[in-house]
Amino acid sequence: MALPLFLLAPPRSYTSLMNAMLGQHPQAFGLPELCLFNVQTLKELWVRESDEMENHTKTRQGLLRAVAEIYAGEQTTATITMAHHWCAARQDWTTADVYHELVAKIDPLIPVEKSPSYTISVKRMHAIRKAFPDARFLHLTRHPIGQCKSVMNMNEGAFALYVNSIEFQEDRAIVEPQFAWHDLNVNILDFLATVPAEQQMCVHGEDMMSNPRYWLVKVCRWLGIRDDDYAVEQMMHPELSPFACFGPITALFGNDPNFLRGPTFRPHRVKVPPLERPVPWRTDGKGLYPEVIDLARVLGYGDTPCSPPATHCAYLRGAPRSRLGPIGGDPVTTFPNLDDLTPHQRALRDALLSDFKLKKVKQLVRKQAGYIKLQDRESAAGGAIGFLFDEHGRPPANVPIGDVATERRTLEHSKRWVEAILVQLRIRHEALRRLENNGLDRLIEAVGEGDEVTTTGDIIAASELQDALVQTKGLVQQALQAIAVTTVKARKLKKVVEKSVTNIHTGVMVTDNIGFLFEQGLSCSTDTTVEQIIKERRRVGRIISWMEAMLTQIDEGLFRLKEIESLALDNAKRACPNQRSERDQAK
Repeated sequence: MALPLFLLAPPRSYTSLMNAMLGQHPQAFGLPELCLFNVQTLKELWVRESDEMENHTKTRQGLLRAVAEIYAGEQTTATITMAHHWCAARQDWTTADVYHELVAKIDPLIPVEKSPSYTISVKRMHAIRKAFPDARFLHLTRHPIGQCKSVMNMNEGAFALYVNSIEFQEDRAIVEPQFAWHDLNVNILDFLATVPAEQQMCVHGEDMMSNPRYWLVKVCRWLGIRDDDYAVEQMMHPELSPFACFGPITALFGNDPNFLRGPTFRPHRVKVPPLERPVPWRTDGKGLYPEVIDLARVLGYGDTPCSPPATHCAYLRGAPRSRLGPIGGDPVTTFPNLDDLTPHQRALRDALLSDFKLKKVKQLVRKQAGYIKLQDRESAAGGAIGFLFDEHGRPPANVPIGDVATERRTLEHSKRWVEAILVQLRIRHEALRRLENNGLDRLIEAVGEGDEVTTTGDIIAASELQDALVQTKGLVQQALQAIAVTTVKARKLKKVVEKSVTNIHTGVMVTDNIGFLFEQGLSCSTDTTVEQIIKERRRVGRIISWMEAMLTQIDEGLFRLKEIESLALDNAKRACPNQRSERDQAK
């Protein structure tokens, strides 16, 4: 069985691009972010036990897309559903066993995976090595200023906030991403201290961007796989990976959204800034911490260009480095340990988290408000799928227009299904109303004839009841509800029921809909009561009202999806004028 290759790096360190490039090698298979070693058993990926900043839904989508691609050969809403069932059947397995099954399924290809969340905890990386003792580990590095700036540009530094990369000042707390850069790289180095030198390699992401063919060959030789021109050329096209695009509507991500928007690789020289300079994400003019500068130089960054060390043996022989982050925590669940913070610092952290959540809520409100601006429907629809387009409104080549169309067709099918059920329910409702009316008429006749009437409340004189019932049919129903009339002699109601059912022109279908009232054939049950009929008629009425409201919601969603599909197709036509759209091909 081929042993996997794991890319270890903090997020925004060219990991998505590097993973897709290596995964395109003829002897490799690039996986999305599986995040399996974040937990011990598979079902824990479906249980939210981590800090409030992590999006656990997205951590599962990479696994679902991988299972769909490996076992079904494609990623659609149907195969993602299959992947959910696959995971449910293995929910009690350890994640190591699940990973072994995936590796065996794609054997003899080498699995290549990068999940930046592994670097949050040394225990997670040790779990990888326990499952695969002979696995290879590629430490991918990036200059701290470039990496931190990229982290702050993505979702306003949500990842740095999630790992508690917070700096406490006198009157406020701020997100300081260089703490995360330092501490995650220290985690990687501490883990690699336990890995033999021949199983680890270090590469600067900036070098890979400027001279990819040289470094790809070097990595291939380290792995012991082909390094000919054909293999290298395949790795130069990460956009051909089945995971280098947005997935089906039920599992869109599994990778960095920025990479999914534009996975095509273009070699370029990355400008490496000096270490001792003000950093762009701070407003006070401060630069990198001395500990960050020191670690960056150990990793091969400095004022003069320097190659990364082949391994970190020189570093590892030194004394262990301490973390910069002021907040410790459980290395598995990442729950923050706030015991070391003063009450003032806790209050500042709570204020920072509240401010971040408030910004997210405001963004959501603005997005939802765009849906109801009838005078600007096009921009509202565009905002709903804005992540699929660039700043000029152009979709990428891999925009999943087909998924939008599939979702629209699914809603149309659901609408037809709801409409069919509504027709049956209305027929049932009308049948029950007729039974109720005829039953009430017979009840009036029974009262008029002086027959016995049984109630669960106080016994009311027959003459008083007759007067109340005769006034109006609406008052009849209210009176029945008020005095809880429960029984009528079965022999009198039986004839009315049989006659009513006979007069309904929908035949056996109505008999089935109100079958609870009857024994075999059209014989009325001996315990059938007018109150039962009234309750059932009201229950069916409530169901009809609920389904009519649901149908309205489906209509609104369908209208919105049609707008999105139309806008996406128009953008695709403008971006690719020589290609026929899906709608034209369908015609």
